[in-house]
Amino acid sequence: MACEVLNHQDQIQDVLDFRHSRLVLPARVFNAFQIASATTEGEFFLIGSGARRCLMDDADSIKELDFIGDFDLDKVQQQYRREFIRKWDQYRSLKISWDGIEIDFIARKDIISALRGSDITLSLMCIDKDGKVYDPLGVYEDFEKKQIKIDDADEKIQVSPERILRVVRFSADLGYQIEDSTLQACRSNAHLMTPDNTEYALNQFILSKPSIRDRAIQLAEEHGLIGNLRRVVEEKSEADLIRNQEFNTNRDHLEQLLGLSSFYVFGGTIRDVLLGKPIKDFDIKVENNVVDFDQVAKILSARGFRETDDVRTQQGSYYINPRFHVISFRIDGILFDLSFTDSFDIEKWRKECDINLNAMVFDNESGLLLNRDLSFEVVMRHLALCDPYAQNIDPLKVVNALKQMARIDNLTVEGQSLNVIKASMPALLEYFQANPNMRYKLNSVLGHQFTDKVEDLIKSCTGGTALLQLLER
Repeated sequence: MACEVLNHQDQIQDVLDFRHSRLVLPARVFNAFQIASATTEGEFFLIGSGARRCLMDDADSIKELDFIGDFDLDKVQQQYRREFIRKWDQYRSLKISWDGIEIDFIARKDIISALRGSDITLSLMCIDKDGKVYDPLGVYEDFEKKQIKIDDADEKIQVSPERILRVVRFSADLGYQIEDSTLQACRSNAHLMTPDNTEYALNQFILSKPSIRDRAIQLAEEHGLIGNLRRVVEEKSEADLIRNQEFNTNRDHLEQLLGLSSFYVFGGTIRDVLLGKPIKDFDIKVENNVVDFDQVAKILSARGFRETDDVRTQQGSYYINPRFHVISFRIDGILFDLSFTDSFDIEKWRKECDINLNAMVFDNESGLLLNRDLSFEVVMRHLALCDPYAQNIDPLKVVNALKQMARIDNLTVEGQSLNVIKASMPALLEYFQANPNMRYKLNSVLGHQFTDKVEDLIKSCTGGTALLQLLER
């Protein structure tokens, strides 16, 4: 940090009393100041992560800017109606999107009081439109000490428990230690966290860069916070699933078509709901004492579905896979895969599944996730093979892992699982050369946001180049 910052003085009346040396504002930040200047003639300042990153010479990573001052939010919304995202009347704030940056306008006349009510001190430095830096609350020493601190932490965290997640994420991001009284307040109030009162901070935590998120999880474990973090994620996951309209519509389709209420939903269906992705297929398992294979085929035929030998199954048809004892059919574009078992053993299922992201199970009758603990790995985007130490791993399990690596943003892959995936390329090549009718499974890695990265991974492995040549582009 290249500027000299004055210390806090008593009886602060005006932030303008704390004028310091001038920064050269990065172009995007300077232009954002011009955007904000067009909405008010009063004083306003850049605070929060944008100011912090400017002071730490990290302006290239700025994704959001927070301006605080005497703003008329109605005027801002009218002036930037095309860029407008959302307005929060209760917080007197408004968000727009401009040039790839989200800009928050926080309407306050008493800026000092507003800053005192904020949380992490590193975000309380102020910069004006001329690049002058202010330290109205005397927080510069926390930069020098490289510590994450909240003044009056116990009181503030009790009011807003999501601050715990912000503290941990900041510590992981900046590599700073958490100040002792702040850490103690986090520990003693972690039980207050709920899905509702941590929603925004939890989303920021989840969508952090993988290296930052994984370090934050490690810090939560080291500081005794991981149990409550897991609890919040698990509670949120179950609630999100039960409230999801698309998920419930497909449950209703199945109940109405087959007259079933007792069945299990598993696999990618649950994963995609928890990751906020649209449902592509609906994987169901039914116990034979409820309805058997032949009965389902008869019901489908009676309802006008016709049997097909096309494994991809079109609307109004059903496909029987005798090898895996599965009946597949489509309703409103969604592929339903119905499999049968004498008795559903959740632990056995988990071990035999392909990857952890596909291993969650929802009991339709009770309305509960049976292995809710797995939701943490799903939501935190941590992929692992369910049995990475198996001697002869099924090639299709590896393909399923590669598909999710191509689809899911900010994904990390467990180390042993990644080694197995890389070592499996010759086996994949042999399998798809011998089974050309199954190459549509291999093609499932195409057309996703991170397909290029997966292709690069495949290419780097023995047999990978030949395997890529089998893809139907």
